[in-house]
Amino acid sequence: MIRKRFQNKIAENRFALPIVSVYALVVWTLSGLWSGQMWTTFFMAVFATYLMVELNNRNALIRIYSRMVSCSFLMLMTMSTFLFTDSQAQVVGICVIATYLLLFNGYQDRQAMGWSFYAYAAYGIGTLNFVQLFYFVPLLWLLHSSKIMGLSIRTFIASILGLTVPYWFALGYVAYIGDYTILTDHFAALWHFMPLCDFTSVGVKPLISIIFITILAIIGMFHFFTHAYQDKIRTRMLYEVFSYMDLAILLFFILQPGAYHVLIPLMIINTAPITGHFFALTHSRVSNIMFITILILMVVITGVNLWT
Repeated sequence: MIRKRFQNKIAENRFALPIVSVYALVVWTLSGLWSGQMWTTFFMAVFATYLMVELNNRNALIRIYSRMVSCSFLMLMTMSTFLFTDSQAQVVGICVIATYLLLFNGYQDRQAMGWSFYAYAAYGIGTLNFVQLFYFVPLLWLLHSSKIMGLSIRTFIASILGLTVPYWFALGYVAYIGDYTILTDHFAALWHFMPLCDFTSVGVKPLISIIFITILAIIGMFHFFTHAYQDKIRTRMLYEVFSYMDLAILLFFILQPGAYHVLIPLMIINTAPITGHFFALTHSRVSNIMFITILILMVVITGVNLWT
């Protein structure tokens, strides 16, 4: 019989997500939710958390009952208090989660033009807020083909239409106001690079958060790839999507650290399922100690980010 340790009791507890939600609300309140006029970004964060819950539920990311995916996401997002007022980061995060949610519905369905169109349309909206998301489109197509196994000529065309449809509306807007430089300046950012590997543009708090998230991602990936045989093929494929996207985003951060404010939420989105999977499905004494240590570190980093 497998012994249930502290981490397993937390991971399988039905009240875990409500408790973490209350914790997040307290942190938001202490950071100035009431006095700082952060209601817009707060409700964006709430919506993003709801989408992560749906992503977990619809795809059965963990083979037991557990809210660890959503809890991990909410804890990591709450830890990054310096992003609470960043509406750009919140919007891009919502668009990427929505992309996964819609794209995964077309698993092994090469005729799912509708799901592909809506998924890439959500991604296209994200590029309106952070045009560098286009850099990840080739990888997304590759994963759509090899892991989600839903890319065909029809779904590929649907993806292109989805990516461009937000710009149809944007083009109409700039034509109405008569200022086409808005779009030209937007796309010009694709080949105007910030200094490579210039970490001086990253503050101490974001750097600590990224290092911490990266360590969690590495631990979770190592566990997943060594125990992937225990999951269904579909689940393995989806986690490989998270893993490869996470590594690509980390590489982009190393090359362009100045974009950390958008890359951190993207890393959290991909790291949360991997971390949740690790803590929900391990039962060793070492993993239990790691869980307690990481939980304490999350709270400490949150406190440091909140008060400094």
